[in-house]
Amino acid sequence: MTAAPAEPKPCLIVFVGHRLAFSRPDLRVLTEREEKNGVAIASNEGFSKVLDGTQVRTLEDFWHVVGESVGCGGYFGRNLDAFADCLRGGFGTPDDGDYLIEWRDHAVSRQNLGHPETARQLELMLGRCHPTHKASVGVRLAEARAGRGPTVFDWLVEIIEEELPGGLRLR
Repeated sequence: MTAAPAEPKPCLIVFVGHRLAFSRPDLRVLTEREEKNGVAIASNEGFSKVLDGTQVRTLEDFWHVVGESVGCGGYFGRNLDAFADCLRGGFGTPDDGDYLIEWRDHAVSRQNLGHPETARQLELMLGRCHPTHKASVGVRLAEARAGRGPTVFDWLVEIIEEELPGGLRLR
C-alpha cells in the first residue's frame, strides 16, 4: 500500500510594487504577464494583494498602485465608484471576495492622502460636478482646507471596508 501524497505547504505570494515576494523558495517564477497583473496564489488565508504605501503620494498614484496590484492589468476606471466595483470581484479580484488587501506603509499613504490632497481632489470635483451638487462639495472643500473632515485616505479605507469586510490589513 502506498502512502497518500503529502499535502502541499501553504504558500503566500504577494505583489509589492513591481516585485513578487515568495514565502517558499521552491516555487516557479511567474510569467511576465502574471507578474505584470499582480498574480497572487491562494494560501490558507486566501488571496492576498499588497499595496505599497510608499508609492502613494496622490489619489492618482493610488489608482496606479491599486490598478497594478489589485485591478485587471492596471486599469479599472480610476474613480471611487470603479474602485468599489473592482473590489466586488471579477476585475482582477476573486468573484467570491475571498481575498484581503495588505496596505504596507499605510502611514505614508495616510499622510500623503490627508487634508491637502483631499482639498485638491474636492477642487477637481467642484469643477466638474453637477450644479446641484456644487454647494455640498463646496462645504466639504472648506472643511478639508480647514483640516477637518474625512480625507482621501478615509474615503478609500471606507470603500475597502464596505466592499471587502474584514479584508483590509493596515501595516
